[in-house]
Amino acid sequence: MFREFLEREPNVIAVPAGATIFQEGDRGTVMFGVISGAIDIFTGNVILEVVGPGMVFGEMALIDEDVRSASASARTDCRLVQIDLAAFERLVANNPEFARLLMKVMARRLRRMDLWAMSTSSPTR
Repeated sequence: MFREFLEREPNVIAVPAGATIFQEGDRGTVMFGVISGAIDIFTGNVILEVVGPGMVFGEMALIDEDVRSASASARTDCRLVQIDLAAFERLVANNPEFARLLMKVMARRLRRMDLWAMSTSSPTR
């Protein structure tokens, strides 16, 4: 989905399988795009999503300048693009489609989190 945008970004890092990328509660100053490999997004022992090539993660903490709402680790060896706030603002300004795609991803993830939260909470009387 984001592949064409990620291919132009210069800040590529290699992350080995099993490495922690960030932990829930960390401050988020960058988001990531996946060039290759797979990333587990999780809270506690629950995997919320597996993010693969052409997708992004870590965007919420970058956008709202708050702490990470989940943890991320490399399921496989990965190549990732780090996108800081300046690069994010450039991407959005130069590519309105990037912003629209990101909003779609965030909306889908928020809906999934709402459903997950409802399924794990017990009703009180």
